[in-house]
Amino acid sequence: MIDTGATDVAISQSLADKLGLHSINAIRTQTANGDTVSYMTRLKSVKLGNIVALDVAATITPSLGDEMLLGMSFLGRMDVRLYKGSMTIRDVKE
Repeated sequence: MIDTGATDVAISQSLADKLGLHSINAIRTQTANGDTVSYMTRLKSVKLGNIVALDVAATITPSLGDEMLLGMSFLGRMDVRLYKGSMTIRDVKE
């Protein structure tokens, strides 16, 4: 899911466990569902189609269930456009 209002990429606890990710420290975050506790981490890479971003800030957010949100720590490196209801995401290196 794309979330331009999210500061970082947010991943669920179950996905973090599958990927073997560990948290750096706990932080309080504000979500659409209210305040929650998340855990800071870094992702070696995030891949969307043929776009790859390296060393991406992320949070492990247990309240996400099985969701993953692509936030601005990934999207801020891209050319993101919304036109007539269609979003395109391109690597700025292209």
